Amino acid sequence: MAFQFRRGTDAERQSITPKAGEPLFVTDTGKIFVGNGTTQGGLLVSTALSDDETPSLSGNLNLNNNDIVGTGNINIDGFITATGNINLGDGAEDNIIVGGVIGSSLIPDTDIEYDLGDLQSKWKNGYFQEIYGNLNGSVIGEDSVVLLDTVGNAELADINALSFTGDIFLQDSSILFDSVTGVLSPNDFLLPNNNLRIRGTSDNTPTELTLITLDDKNILRLSRESAEDLLETPFVQYGAIEFERNDPNSLETVAFLNAGNHFITLAAAADSAGLLDATNRITFFESKLGIGEANPQATLDVNGSAIIKGSLEADSVKGTLVGDDSNIIIDGINNTITSGGFIQFGSYTDTDRPDGVNGMVIYNSTVDRFQGYQNGAWINLDDGSTA
Repeated sequence: MAFQFRRGTDAERQSITPKAGEPLFVTDTGKIFVGNGTTQGGLLVSTALSDDETPSLSGNLNLNNNDIVGTGNINIDGFITATGNINLGDGAEDNIIVGGVIGSSLIPDTDIEYDLGDLQSKWKNGYFQEIYGNLNGSVIGEDSVVLLDTVGNAELADINALSFTGDIFLQDSSILFDSVTGVLSPNDFLLPNNNLRIRGTSDNTPTELTLITLDDKNILRLSRESAEDLLETPFVQYGAIEFERNDPNSLETVAFLNAGNHFITLAAAADSAGLLDATNRITFFESKLGIGEANPQATLDVNGSAIIKGSLEADSVKGTLVGDDSNIIIDGINNTITSGGFIQFGSYTDTDRPDGVNGMVIYNSTVDRFQGYQNGAWINLDDGSTA
C-alpha cells in the first residue's frame, strides 16, 4: 500500500498551517512542504538555492565547468583568488572602484601597447620613485607652474621646485635629471620643436647656466648637421647666441654673436631691424676683419670713420691703408702717412697727458696748443717752448 502526503493546490496550502512534521505535496507546482506548527503554508523542502531566501554553503561550491551568471551584487569578506583571464567591465559606462592597496606589480602583457589615462581623462596626481620611457606631456610643479613643457617649447622653469626622491632616466637608462645634485645632464637630449627654455625667478637674481668639468676646459658646442656639403660655402651659419629684451614695448633681439663656415660676426643695434644693417656689425672672415662690413675684402676693411686716441706709427702697419678715393693714407713699406682730409690728434689735459715717446704729437686742451714730444720732453709746437 502506497504512502501518500497530504495533497492540495498551492492556494490551498497557503490557507492552512500544517502541524509540526506534517508533509504536504502541492499538486499544481510539484513541490513538497513540511509544517512546523507555526508557519502558514509550511516550509519548502528543496535543494535549489533560488528557492531559499538566505542560502548558505556547508562546504566548497564546485561549479563543475559551469558559470555563475545573473544580475546583482557579490559581497565577500575575505580573499578572492582567480586564475586565467579576468575582465573587469566591458565599456566606459562600467565603474570600477579600488578602495584598497595593490600588493603587486602591474605589468602589461604587451610592451608599449596600453595607456594609463588619455587626453580627455587624465589622472590627477602621480607619485613615483622612478619613471622610465618617453615623456609626451608636461611636468607641473606643486604650485601649478609648468616645469617641463614637452609639447610646446620644452620649457624648464624653477627646476628647484621638482620634488624628486629619485632620478629621471631617459629610455636608454642614462640620467636626465639627478634629483640629489640638481644636475640636468643628458648625453643626447632630443627636444620637441627644437626649443629648450630655462626660466629663472622673477626677482633681480640672474639666471646662471654653469658648465663644470673635472679637467681644464669647458666647451659650449653649437654644431650643425646637414646632408649637404657645407665646407665650401662661405657664410653658412652653424650657430648663434642672441640677446633679446621682452618688455611692454616689444620682444626684440638687440645683439647676436653668430658663426659658421669661415666667419664669426658680432652685431648690436637698438632693435631687430637694426641688426640687418651691415654697418652695425663686426665680421671676421678668414684672415680679414670688417668693421661695418658684412663681407670684408681686405685685412682691415672699415666702413665709416676711425678715431684714434693715442699714437699710430707708420712702421707698425704691415701693409697699406687706402682711402675711399684710392689714395694711399698709410704706406707701410715707405713708412709715410698721407691724408686727403684731416688728421685728428688725441686731445689731453695736463693731468691725463700720456708719458711721452719721441715723435708723439697731441693736442693739449688745458692750454689749447699742439704739443710734441721731442728729445725726452714735451714742447709747444707753435714756438718750440717747453710745455
